[in-house]
Amino acid sequence: MDPLQHATEAADLHEWEMSLRLARMSSPFSRILRMRLASLSVLPLTECGGSQVNDPDHGESPLTVASPDLTGGTFPREFTCDGANRRPRLEWSTPPPDTQELAIELLDPDAPGGTFTHWLVYGIPSGVSSLAAVPADAAEGVNDFGRRGYGGPCPPRGAAHHYHFVVLALDTRLGLAAGATRPVLESRIRGHVLGKGELVATYQRG
Repeated sequence: MDPLQHATEAADLHEWEMSLRLARMSSPFSRILRMRLASLSVLPLTECGGSQVNDPDHGESPLTVASPDLTGGTFPREFTCDGANRRPRLEWSTPPPDTQELAIELLDPDAPGGTFTHWLVYGIPSGVSSLAAVPADAAEGVNDFGRRGYGGPCPPRGAAHHYHFVVLALDTRLGLAAGATRPVLESRIRGHVLGKGELVATYQRG
């Protein structure tokens, strides 16, 4: 048992014993005893750390995401703002059977001002399992450079940043027009994610 937990439980037991003695001395203290007993009965439940209700990740099937262009776990220069700013190819495993469409986000959580959106694409047909070019039926959102489409890694000089390609399998067709922002996209997909997978690659500007 954790020493801190043991000390806490010992203190709780001591308070309970004191409440019991007081209750025996005077009947008005019976209410204190009942309240104390009620609080003690709750403690084991709150310390167990049970699963959360409405956990957004509950029930999602994992997807495996890979890229033939990022095999070393880092971005080659050509896929960044220091090169041609080309979009790397992506591949992913078969999504769950009830998938209606797929969406992809490219995010940099290491950005100084908070998570930076580099790419949003949604409306990808459920039968698609790789992406070299955006399908005709899909649409791209606005990144945090203020432009629609892909914007490659472009971190400040210093430590390497980690870029997350997030592939989401959805149980609904969003019908979302091109040019959506990440808050809009994420508000629409909330509660509709059947499967999720990530590929993380780094880039550093010395």
